[in-house]
Amino acid sequence: GATGSFKLLRDLGDSVVYRDYDVERNETYRYYAVSYNAWRQASTPSDIATVTVTDVTPPGTPTIWGSVSGGQASVAWDHVDDFDLEGYNVYRGASPGGPYQRLTLGGPVHSSTYSAQLPGSGVTYYFVVKAVDQGGLEGFPSNEIALTSE
Repeated sequence: GATGSFKLLRDLGDSVVYRDYDVERNETYRYYAVSYNAWRQASTPSDIATVTVTDVTPPGTPTIWGSVSGGQASVAWDHVDDFDLEGYNVYRGASPGGPYQRLTLGGPVHSSTYSAQLPGSGVTYYFVVKAVDQGGLEGFPSNEIALTSE
């Protein structure tokens, strides 16, 4: 049954569905239901349902471009407009389409540029960038660019 502090959110009438739109992300809410018969006699309260509101919408997808100079790859991308953007993870792979290894091991970068050494000479590397929100959700990978070491 229900214990603690609760407030009546809505009389659902004949409906069996309730959507609570007055919630905050990363907050936990508790709900229970009571049914009434035709004489307005209440049932025993249902078990308490605990719900934590999480972010399930990943940030948008950036478009990247890049260049090579002096053995150093410089990649840049357009800013993704997302209300809870944390930054960007940069990935590099040795084959088109991946697999990729994350270069930003210290966490997402907060700028829209990144530089990395390109090992070897005449070796092509493939880069993608993913936007990351404050909840840790990564967006879809950007377009892939190929940069060849000098």
